[in-house]
Amino acid sequence: MATSAPLFKRPQSAARGWGGPARGVMPASNLATVYDPRRGSSAERGYGHRWRVYRLGFLAEQPLCVRCLAAGQTTAANIVDHIEPHKGCERLFWDALNHQALCRTCHDRKTVMEDGGLRPGRVNWHPAWLQPSEAVLTIVCGAPGSGKSTYVARHAGAGDVVIDVDVIGSALCGTRLHDWDKRRLIEVGRERNRQLMALAEPDMRGRRAWFIVSEPQAEQREWWHVMLQPEQIVVCETPASMCIARINGDAERPRTSGKIIEQWWRTYRRRPTDVVVHP
Repeated sequence: MATSAPLFKRPQSAARGWGGPARGVMPASNLATVYDPRRGSSAERGYGHRWRVYRLGFLAEQPLCVRCLAAGQTTAANIVDHIEPHKGCERLFWDALNHQALCRTCHDRKTVMEDGGLRPGRVNWHPAWLQPSEAVLTIVCGAPGSGKSTYVARHAGAGDVVIDVDVIGSALCGTRLHDWDKRRLIEVGRERNRQLMALAEPDMRGRRAWFIVSEPQAEQREWWHVMLQPEQIVVCETPASMCIARINGDAERPRTSGKIIEQWWRTYRRRPTDVVVHP
């Protein structure tokens, strides 16, 4: 049973592999333009010449993003969005009352948060459209039962933001921390992404925030580091045997065989800049 891990070395090409336009990750706006034969081309979905002419006229009359205006900001719109997804319905597609002017950023956020993104019925656990956190962020990683939540509880202050799937799930389902209905995982994941996205808002500047995520792979912790630019990433290196004993000794948690925990340790690699803590 593994209790330690080899060191992860970031490849020289990593700077080209992670991040946004300047950081190497394809932004959501580009993802939306990738041709998917199951969806058809833009013309096949109705966005042909007639739509392009209509779009120019609509944006000439409504040149500002309505969502930015609602937030007190002035941003040029460049997309005519369908308020209610048309899903191939021609009436909804051409109904002017179903159209709104959005900037690219607001449209991408709406697509991934409300319309299911490019993969309806699923959630993106590593969304490429995230922006660096304005809050002073600490990401806490570790195997199940490693003490991630305990670490945050010991170090977080009053008013700190804590983003944790179990906290979100229990709040949405009205249950204890580990009893929420896993059939609502998509809803929970999208709410987690909404909270992560909110870290980039100006009113988060100067606040402290904590993000709990398992993430045994050093490459994925590096990805989170590039995307959210946290102050630090903490890894709880609690031995697998102790994690299993903790979970099975907690009356409020389902018992575990330990397979998931042992798999975490098999996958785990240290990342040089992580802050490693032990029980």
